[in-house]
Amino acid sequence: GIWSGRREEPIERLARGNGHADRVRHPLVAVHIPPRHGIFHPDQPVRFQHVRQPDHLLGRHIAVAAAVRAEGNVPADRFPHCGRHLGGAGQPLVREALAVARAAASAAGKPLYEYIGGDEAVTLPVPMMNILNGGKHADGTVDFQEFMVQPWGAASFSEGLRMGTEVFHALKKVLKSKGYNTSVGDEGGYAPSLKSNDEAPELICKAIENAGYTPGKEIYLALDPAASELANEAKEKGKEGYCFFKSEPDRMATSEEMIDIWSAWCDKYPIRSIEDGLAEEDWAGWKILTEELGDKIQLVGDDLFVTNTKRLARGIQEGCTNSILIKLNQIGTLTETLD
Repeated sequence: GIWSGRREEPIERLARGNGHADRVRHPLVAVHIPPRHGIFHPDQPVRFQHVRQPDHLLGRHIAVAAAVRAEGNVPADRFPHCGRHLGGAGQPLVREALAVARAAASAAGKPLYEYIGGDEAVTLPVPMMNILNGGKHADGTVDFQEFMVQPWGAASFSEGLRMGTEVFHALKKVLKSKGYNTSVGDEGGYAPSLKSNDEAPELICKAIENAGYTPGKEIYLALDPAASELANEAKEKGKEGYCFFKSEPDRMATSEEMIDIWSAWCDKYPIRSIEDGLAEEDWAGWKILTEELGDKIQLVGDDLFVTNTKRLARGIQEGCTNSILIKLNQIGTLTETLD
């Protein structure tokens, strides 16, 4: 089976129809879903890591929804926002939706990517590889959650994957030369206790050079600071703003100061993308950040939008971010994701 990066158990779902049967293995992954969306409801027993959600959460609802429309997915009009209406059955619904979609794709004689994306869906993205972990994903002193490399100079996805792997191994040697621990965090990147947050991009740039590449030419940096976690830490202290809870627990930063940090980092390091650079409800800050950096780099809303069309519409209207990260397990079904 396909286990998650946290070594947590997957669930397999089999869908049959019109002489075709297809399986989907769906691991439990760390996905940010604000409480107001209520899409994930842990089951019992705990020994199965909450992935074996009881089928009675779906029961007759799935039986009704299995009267699948031609596209082979749960009908949005008959099963709207089902993850929330079924008391938190969003995770099993992902399995059901994907299994049915795969079976429908097989019936149509097409691979799933072409069945969903159309005949022109043949382009792979430039990969982002998470090679240094901080924040809630690691035990080290780095406040920001993910530091990634993006091989824009690669001629193909496979070449980009190789380049990222080379940088990953080069980073291990750089960390060891500095006397840092090379254990890994939840996402598989190294999780050292560094002298400062700034040292993370500096060491990665050194690793890029040691791997034989030029930072800002063949390989760029991408960040996912997961700033909502810093904001949540501040709230737990009864304060507003962002708390640097790993490196300097008493240090608080305003939205403006966070924007200054990202602006300075983009001037100093070859950063091409920042995801979740501010908290999920800091709409005013996101607007300023987008005005400051939106024409220079990719600003990605993950926690800000949570794959929700209403929040995305607000972001477009208010000029917040220029990109969105789409995760079908945030919204619950393939139909709602495609909408």
